[in-house]
Amino acid sequence: CNGLSFPYLESITAAEARSLAAFNGGRLDLSGLTTLDAETAAVLAGLKHWNGYLPQLTALDAATARALARFAGSDLALPGLTTLDAATAAALAAFKGQRLHLGGLQKLDADTAAALATFAGQHLQFSNLTTIDAPTARALAGFQGSRLDVSGITALTGDAARAITESSA
Repeated sequence: CNGLSFPYLESITAAEARSLAAFNGGRLDLSGLTTLDAETAAVLAGLKHWNGYLPQLTALDAATARALARFAGSDLALPGLTTLDAATAAALAAFKGQRLHLGGLQKLDADTAAALATFAGQHLQFSNLTTIDAPTARALAGFQGSRLDVSGITALTGDAARAITESSA
């Protein structure tokens, strides 16, 4: 079997997740999960074939984020999150992969942006943000990767434009 997909499974315990460790296929998809605790997140992060994609997860605490950040895959995608606090952002920024997808975030403050800008990967995605203020833009400009995706921005003040370009120059 090349893949195992559970798109409608909304929750899983740590014990159930450990049972999935025996799967030897190419990809394990648990994209239906809507809730996740720190213990289960730690198990998922250690699963060899888990794809790191949790689009239905809408809330995340710092302890669960720390566990997910230990995921050894290249991409961690949490596009269902619409809000994130600075402590949880700092925990997620410890992820050692290449791409951190937070495309569902609708607002981002400067402290949370500063925490996320420490992500050492190459691609940081915020495609659902429609506006950012100058302090947030300045904080995001600290990101050292190759791609900062803020493709949802529909309004940008001159101060925010200067902040993001001056800091990244």
